[in-house]
Amino acid sequence: METPVVFIIYNRPNKTRRTFEAIRATKPACLYVIADGPKDAEDALRVRQARAITEQVDWACQVHRIYASENLGCGPRVASGLDLVFSECDRAIILEDDILATPAFFTFCERMLARYETDTRMMSVTGWNGLVTYQSDTCDAFVSQFSSIWGWATWRRAWAMYQYQPDWPLEAFDKQMQACYPDPFRPKLQRHKYIHRFWNQYKVWDLQWAMTIGMHHGFVITPTVNLCQNIGFDQEATNLTAFNLRGLFPAFNPNYVLSPLRVQEDHGPVQDWYDYSLLLLTLFTQYQDIRKLALLHKHPQFIPKHQNRVGWESLLQPFNEPERCLQILTHLEGYITHSELTKCKDVFQRLI
Repeated sequence: METPVVFIIYNRPNKTRRTFEAIRATKPACLYVIADGPKDAEDALRVRQARAITEQVDWACQVHRIYASENLGCGPRVASGLDLVFSECDRAIILEDDILATPAFFTFCERMLARYETDTRMMSVTGWNGLVTYQSDTCDAFVSQFSSIWGWATWRRAWAMYQYQPDWPLEAFDKQMQACYPDPFRPKLQRHKYIHRFWNQYKVWDLQWAMTIGMHHGFVITPTVNLCQNIGFDQEATNLTAFNLRGLFPAFNPNYVLSPLRVQEDHGPVQDWYDYSLLLLTLFTQYQDIRKLALLHKHPQFIPKHQNRVGWESLLQPFNEPERCLQILTHLEGYITHSELTKCKDVFQRLI
């Protein structure tokens, strides 16, 4: 494979080993390894172990190692590492150490990067389908406004617009968000994140990337079947440390080598249904006990007074749309089975 692959690692050798095998199987001609430095002496051992796994390159490959000697934190490390990658490459496929990619993921990204190289509407390619499958009976890919970095790719031209500390005027930000989304909720949520600069609170880089795409009214090319598996929902994670239904999503490996790949390039109500559904799913699966959220929705007087009201209203938005959430969960039942899914269905069923 000629497209450079970027592998982002830290201190999880077991996950790094599993995800590196997928890279080794595809044999990229160029590999970048971005690694943060250790927090302390104990952490240093795991960091060394994870880095050692990526040194097992047994194919013809130009390897670039972007290693930090001290701990920069997830946000600054990834952002600065990708800045360096795209100063040298015009496109790249990017995987973190907890994303297990199928062979089809690499083929899909490489073909989409080549096809849309000069189409400035397209700002990212993802291997993650947040509903497992969507529109698979009509095409192979579609454009979304929902940015996922659970296996993704982009171009230098798009990453050049990225700001780790965005400084867009609030009026311009509001105007662009309102132009992007047909409902009042998403612009309000994005404004809340932007004003409170969530990326500083959670030490992340990807919120800014999603906002960058929105600010430039960009699209994310999304496969109609999921091509990557997230194996990182556990105590080793930086933020998503608890069980999550999305960690059960299977990944598929369709043959993209010879097929012409039909892409739905127009973004309309069908694609927006996907985008908005993913947001609702993200909101109600990030909380450990959905029943507590349902109680707060029913009794808002118990929402902690010292915490941000808009934040709580955003988190509780799925309970204003129980029929939509039930639709999402019923769809997912075709691919995953778990007591948590049953619990979520029961909560939303009671609200109808």
